[in-house]
Formats: sequence, C-alpha cells, structure tokens
Amino acid sequence: MLSFTFPDMELHKSKEPIAWIMYPSRQIKAYKLRVLSGKYFYIQDGKKYHGIFEIDPRKAWHYGKGVPIYLYDSRSIMPIDPIVVNEISQFAKKNKLIQITNTDKSHSMMLTDIMKTVSDKALALKDLAMRVDDRKRMIAESLTMYQDNLAKTPPEQMPSEEKLGSILTNHLVEKG
Repeated sequence: MLSFTFPDMELHKSKEPIAWIMYPSRQIKAYKLRVLSGKYFYIQDGKKYHGIFEIDPRKAWHYGKGVPIYLYDSRSIMPIDPIVVNEISQFAKKNKLIQITNTDKSHSMMLTDIMKTVSDKALALKDLAMRVDDRKRMIAESLTMYQDNLAKTPPEQMPSEEKLGSILTNHLVEKG
C-alpha cells in the first residue's frame, strides 16, 4: 500500500482556486491561485517565475465545498480538460491508435506533401491511398524480380546470406 501525504484539509478549507501543474520532469505541484483580473493567474515560487495561465471555469473540477481545481501542463496557458483527455484516450484504444509506427509517420509525411498541392481532404486521402498502393505494388514486383533472379543464379555463384540481404535492400532503395 502506498503512503503519502495528500493536502486534503488544505484543499477542503481553501476558498481560493487551486491549480495542479504538471512539469516535463514528471512532477506535479499544487498552487493556490491569486487571480489577475478574473481570467488569468501567475505562478511564482520564491523568485522563480513559472508563467501566466488562463482560467476556464468550464474545465474546473470541484472539491469539498466547491473549491475549483484546475489541471495544467506547464508548457501551455490553457487548462487540461480531463474529460476530453479521457475521451481521446478511449477513442485511441478503441481504434488501436495507441502506438505510432514508422508507417504512420511516413504516411503522415506523404499526406502533408499532398495537402500542399491538394486543398480537398477527401481527394488528398484518395491520392495517399493510390500512392501507398503503387508503392506496395512496386515492392511486390521488386521482390518477385529478386526471387526470379535468385532462382536463375547457379549455386556456385550464389552470394552469402549476409550479402543477399544487402543486395535486396540496395535494390529496393534504388527503386525508391
């Protein structure tokens, strides 16, 4: 069982809004907010200034007697909406979008290039699908040609297994 102190009473008795700020160093710090002109607040630890953040009452969580608690990433002025984060996470899990692969990255770069010339998203996606299909077809043809050439090679002239892999790789790189 974990044992740590949680500022339960301080949060419960507080009349001021509270911000939990997540830092890139994987730390979370809680601050009582002193609101500037009703919409903004700043964070300052001693002499160290951490930034100005915006308050959005729609993204507040209430604790105890209605004490608003906001969740922020230290690199963004806007509060994080945990409900939206949960919905995005559920959508990603449902559609198996949890891990980005190299294929996803290359498709993204290809789509970015296509979107520079084509303004319609539907046409851009069709163009991307066509390019991906052409690329798959080219790779399949290259592999077939490689296997045919390999079958025609006499056994005494057959290169080593290591060289076969580099020959195939070089051939695919030349094809583009």
